[in-house]
Amino acid sequence: MKKFLLAAALAETLLTGFHPPQLEVKEGSGTVITKSEKKAVKDLQRLVQTAEVEESWAYAPLPQKWYDIGTKTNLIEGESVTVDNDEDEIEALAKQYTRLVFYHIHPEKAILKVIKPTLDDPGDSGLTIPEIIYLSQLSAVLPSSNDLANSLYIGCRYDRQKLHHYRVASLFGVTDYHPKKDTISDFCSEEDDFALLFSARFLGEIIINTVDLSSVGKVVNTALKNRQSVSLLPNNYFTITFTPYSAYK
Repeated sequence: MKKFLLAAALAETLLTGFHPPQLEVKEGSGTVITKSEKKAVKDLQRLVQTAEVEESWAYAPLPQKWYDIGTKTNLIEGESVTVDNDEDEIEALAKQYTRLVFYHIHPEKAILKVIKPTLDDPGDSGLTIPEIIYLSQLSAVLPSSNDLANSLYIGCRYDRQKLHHYRVASLFGVTDYHPKKDTISDFCSEEDDFALLFSARFLGEIIINTVDLSSVGKVVNTALKNRQSVSLLPNNYFTITFTPYSAYK
């Protein structure tokens, strides 16, 4: 009888298909889901369109496990939206896995809240509200200066083999950014955490403040049209690559 029930359960699974749990935005860290990266990216695309706040995960490719590492979202209207990460969990995962991919989302609704003062009063920018929204969503393709700083910090403190990657999902696709091995050593030599983060954030601001969104838009549009990855923001410290969602299908 037991063998019959097991066979019946297996047959039902094969007929109906197995649907692994979806990635969701939840308060606090600790949730673990087993799912392929390709399928999880579809979840991220959905969350970018529906989530009210940011969320972050650490993905371990070999067992295909997604660890929720986001602890708290900070959304300041007119300024920024960020998510705090569980540093103890990151340290534990870095000891457990040789390679990790750190994901987070830049949700459409959160971005609209951040730019609400500008939408309410565009001023003399010469831009229409749809143009302001488009440029804001386009800028969300890029990692923020804080994102770059965090990747440098994690890379220095927890990534001895320099194999970790960092990715942000936006309305248009997924952007991968990771510190270049030959230039990160200058930052990693700093023993004080506060000094390391200060230097990393300063570098991140320099990189992001030099962004020409019109150029980024042209590159992103080319990637969307050709359904392939493209290089963004050439600089001496990070490799930054954008991949449209269509390239994952």
